[in-house]
Amino acid sequence: MEWAKPSSELKNSNDIPNNKALKYSLSLLDNKNHCIDAGAHIGTVSRTLSENFVHVHSFEPLWGEYLKQNISDKDNVTVYETGLGFEKETENIYIMPTNTGGSSIVEHEKRAKFQKQEWTQTKEITIKKIDSFTFNSKIDFIKIDVESYEWHVLKGAENTLKEHKPLIMIELLQRYEDKKYTVQKTQDLLKEYGYVLKKRFGDDFIYGYR
Repeated sequence: MEWAKPSSELKNSNDIPNNKALKYSLSLLDNKNHCIDAGAHIGTVSRTLSENFVHVHSFEPLWGEYLKQNISDKDNVTVYETGLGFEKETENIYIMPTNTGGSSIVEHEKRAKFQKQEWTQTKEITIKKIDSFTFNSKIDFIKIDVESYEWHVLKGAENTLKEHKPLIMIELLQRYEDKKYTVQKTQDLLKEYGYVLKKRFGDDFIYGYR
């Protein structure tokens, strides 16, 4: 079976589900030095971020080829073809054929229609901690869209968050939450790090350092 592939055509940023949350986040920031796009997919949000920040660090373990193609005219975006997490160095990710942006490491009964079929496609991806990277400027903003793997990304970013105190825009899908690392556990971790909820737009939550 041929591998699922994303559409290489970028959406208008005004048409993406997290557009309102992104615009609100940008309105809160006085400084826009460097930012992180965790789960960049094919680059729609990364392009918007590149127009607002000095530099964008875009992490995408599956669709780096498309991401690079779609930001090729931008000289202030660095692409990292790796996933982000905490303890593990590799993970298997399920490829969602009808919505590649919804591909997920986390198994869930509501995703069984594409995770538990004989035609299901998976790929082993590299996982690194955000804390393992050296950023040469202050990180003012992090967008996290990693399909129920948020707790791991945040846990692997503890030092970065405590040092830089960036604004965080994070998608939390309760209907697909990890049974062990739940949405509530993820929110508790943010609270532990000193973050408070600023505003919610559907599944997108904006957190700022208190």
